[in-house]
Amino acid sequence: MAFIWHSQALEELLSHPSTEVQRWAIDKAFELYPGVLCDRLISLVFPAAPETSWIIMRHLAELTLPISNFDPLVSLARSDADSEVKALAGAVLLRSGYALLPDDIQLDSAATFVDIIGLTDQGFDLVLQAYRRSGEKNKSILYGIARVCSFDDLPRDLARVEDKGGLKKRIGYFRQIWQCNIPRLEQLSQPEEVLSVFDEALAKVPPRDASLWKCGLLLELECDRKRLAALREIAGERAPRWSIAERDFLLSCILCLWRNEACWVRLAEVKDVTELWRTLIMKPWRGVPGQGLLDFLRSVNPKELLESLSKVLHHEYSYAFYAFSILNILDTPGRFELFLKVFEGKEYGDILAEESGEALRKAGAPAVEHIIEHYSRMSKYLRVPVLFVLNSFPTPQVVDFCLKHFEKYMCSSGPEEFVSCLEEIASRDFLPPLLQAWKEGEIGIGRAVKLISEINGIRDQQIDMVVQDTESRARKFQEVSDSPISSFPLRCTECGCTYNYELENIHVDKGGSFVIGDIIECKGCGSIETYEIPARTHFGFMAEISRLVAARKEQPEKPLDSFATPLRIYKEFEMSVLGRKVKSTGDAYRLLKGEIEKHPQKADLQKRMGNLLKRGGKPELALPYYLEAIELDPSDAESHYSIVDILIDQKRHEEAIPYLERLVAVCREGEIEEGLRRQIFSALFYQVAIIERETGHKIEFFPLDKRDDLSGVEAITIDMRSFDPSDSKDFEWLYHMFRYGRVPKGAMKQDLTMGATHHSEETRRPTAVSGEKIGRNAPCPCGSGKKYKKCCGQ
Repeated sequence: MAFIWHSQALEELLSHPSTEVQRWAIDKAFELYPGVLCDRLISLVFPAAPETSWIIMRHLAELTLPISNFDPLVSLARSDADSEVKALAGAVLLRSGYALLPDDIQLDSAATFVDIIGLTDQGFDLVLQAYRRSGEKNKSILYGIARVCSFDDLPRDLARVEDKGGLKKRIGYFRQIWQCNIPRLEQLSQPEEVLSVFDEALAKVPPRDASLWKCGLLLELECDRKRLAALREIAGERAPRWSIAERDFLLSCILCLWRNEACWVRLAEVKDVTELWRTLIMKPWRGVPGQGLLDFLRSVNPKELLESLSKVLHHEYSYAFYAFSILNILDTPGRFELFLKVFEGKEYGDILAEESGEALRKAGAPAVEHIIEHYSRMSKYLRVPVLFVLNSFPTPQVVDFCLKHFEKYMCSSGPEEFVSCLEEIASRDFLPPLLQAWKEGEIGIGRAVKLISEINGIRDQQIDMVVQDTESRARKFQEVSDSPISSFPLRCTECGCTYNYELENIHVDKGGSFVIGDIIECKGCGSIETYEIPARTHFGFMAEISRLVAARKEQPEKPLDSFATPLRIYKEFEMSVLGRKVKSTGDAYRLLKGEIEKHPQKADLQKRMGNLLKRGGKPELALPYYLEAIELDPSDAESHYSIVDILIDQKRHEEAIPYLERLVAVCREGEIEEGLRRQIFSALFYQVAIIERETGHKIEFFPLDKRDDLSGVEAITIDMRSFDPSDSKDFEWLYHMFRYGRVPKGAMKQDLTMGATHHSEETRRPTAVSGEKIGRNAPCPCGSGKKYKKCCGQ
């Protein structure tokens, strides 16, 4: 199975100016051509950026590749680079047999990267030296020792135990599943008691057995016993300064020895392959299966091998990777069906699912071919997880598979995993469907387009637009804590696509439930309020809560509702529609939509729907409903006002003129409740001023019935700058003029400006007329973006 990326192409990309492309090329080089490109990759280690050095060396550590040129690693280990990067370089060197490093580098590397150095006997001796010199904060060394001795599951397990009662219960559990008489570890309180029980466990020595297939397994158990014996000596020296974590670790060492004893007892009693599998799943073995063991298993019918393993995997506290590795080595027919069954996670649990996924990746091309061939019959729960296997094998067959199932994956519950898979493969053939699927604000797809286009050296106008949008929305490091998280993925239940939406109103009640108050229109199919909230969106909500809590701790004097956030903390969603209380904006929309379908001639329903959409942040969707409302009821002042408001926001000033002129007449002459009339009149100041400023069109706002009231002036223009609408007296004067077309008796303003006013002079939006004083440092209500004192407040 040939790859779409040749080694020469990857080598060229290692020098790409983009750091992201370089890292992608490094990962692919190690995955596809580790032996071919190893020397070239090592040459990049020093003096590369710390992140690049780290990636290369971590790969080297995981693959245990032979190193022919130590110089770049030595230079890095001896440099003044970050201490952890230097320690990793030292660990890779020591694991490779290079011993010409200063003692401080060796010990620091051994203490930091036990899992790399401790695999060899010489390296484990260094680890024990680091343990002897360590202080109380030595948990990383202890866990590293457990990892290289294949019992890191036990200290993790005991760390979750809260008290002696919990420890007693856990020991009883192990006693039952391992079928051995483990001492009562919960009763050990003094160091000498722990060490005494430790010695008793060490005294048990694996028996010798003439069976060749058992030799390798028994040898590994004996190696663990010798390593733990050396550890016990140092632990005895440190006993007066044990930490709680160290004591618990030593208890897990004792448990490891008891589990190992249970393993060799079972090995001695093995009569059939089922009993062998039961032994091999008891612990995470680390050795390579010996030839004798492989020959023994080859003598068993493949069907029996798989059926017996499938049966024992149901046992609690099981580990499958070693057994799966044996099946891969034996090339056992039918093993992939078992791996996928376990990988699904429903029957065998998450730990075994993870191990089966790794076994599929280790199987390589045969596993990929099996997945592609049997995909149509595969469980729906597997279709996203198998991408984890496919993305490591960028072959033409995998590319064709991804293109064939592109729409299905993009409409699934996990489209982001699929997009990540496409990034890993990075075929140029993925660009057209990704560009077609991209919508403004879709950062995930945008990043994939950016990376794949850079890897393949493709740029055009559409790609440039996507990249520009993606980069403009990327959150910088400081913004992660300072700026609110407002973009969240929602999945459309109509078309199945998931897109990100900028939300402004997320109600969070005291019980931690979330309700979205925004109206959501699917970016794909355009359906309204047909979304579901994926699990990862809930995590996003929780992340924003955490950010908000952290910001509040830094500024405790600020009230919670003064922080910029889309969250409405402890403000339950409350809305009634047509006399019915609804639980969400979507319920309100569906209720109104149903009523409009039944009664399309009711103007009030059209207006209510417009109001709902406008408040939900969708004025463009609200506009047709308002237009229908005034068509059915020309005297509807609220709908007229909303139409003008939307058109002004959309900069469609010329289109707003006839609706504004009609609104002025309706507000003055219509049968409207007085309080509402005054509210609309207040808002009209804004609209009239903006339209006159933007278009030059004069709105007849104050038609006068009796010119005698103004001493026969022919051309009458009232300059609203002569008034302070926030002053109650001025407001009443203006309202009387608007309502009745005449100056209130005895209320002539002494400083009233009369005469024609040039349009260029009327360029400012009037101040708020709600009766509430505007602060001089507050944003100007005219929308200029300036402070009030620098704009209309001058």
